[in-house]
Amino acid sequence: MNKIDTRIETIINEYHEEKRLSGTILISKNYNIIFERAYGDASIQLGVPNKLEMKFHIASMTKMFIATAALKLYGEGKINLDHHPSTYLTEIDGLHSKINPKVAVFFLTFLPQFVEPTQGTFLSFLLLGLTYCFIKFVWYIIYIYMIDMISGFMKKPLVQGFFEGITGLVFISFGVKLALEKNS
Repeated sequence: MNKIDTRIETIINEYHEEKRLSGTILISKNYNIIFERAYGDASIQLGVPNKLEMKFHIASMTKMFIATAALKLYGEGKINLDHHPSTYLTEIDGLHSKINPKVAVFFLTFLPQFVEPTQGTFLSFLLLGLTYCFIKFVWYIIYIYMIDMISGFMKKPLVQGFFEGITGLVFISFGVKLALEKNS
């Protein structure tokens, strides 16, 4: 073991003793590996030690990067999150027309963090889905109730007259602005 290996090993062992590191570390310089070690457990529940040759499924790790990339493209004006994904990827043109990237980004990015991988993921996702449906149902009931309350208020002649006056004022303002722009 050379001087660099010894120093890196010392630093990592100190961290490992304090924080319980699980993973592999690879450090390279000019495409040459100068340090490579495995630490901790590949499975804490099963007590399987981590080895350099272990392969791990990255599972949902890529979803947060896809969501970030989609939001970056949206921020740059290159995509519109209200458009169907087939607008940008013609290969998926056969997907249902109601698919919306905003919903996919939400579900694929935020919900998996609430699923415990050591337990049945199907039941966890089912429970999350039912919870989501219940919350949406309650929200729609509240929404409908509020609309019903507001509709009674909005039907009063005084309120209707007020909104008709505001609407008329807005249209007159647009007309004046349009007339002044044409004369300029």
